[in-house]
Amino acid sequence: MNKHHAFVAEIKEKTREEILKEKTYRERCIVGYRIEEMEKEYEEARNYKRWDKKRECYVNRKG
Repeated sequence: MNKHHAFVAEIKEKTREEILKEKTYRERCIVGYRIEEMEKEYEEARNYKRWDKKRECYVNRKG
């Protein structure tokens, strides 16, 4: 005996709060990625002696 089942996807309307929560999560991810990139750049600058402690900025050795 073969029984066939049909699954129907239910479309759910998102509430304003759900949309804002997703948006803020995505924005936090983007900001987190930018922070990681800045930390990586800072560490590289320190490792290659391009970080000026007094002025707290990068030193461009080439001018």
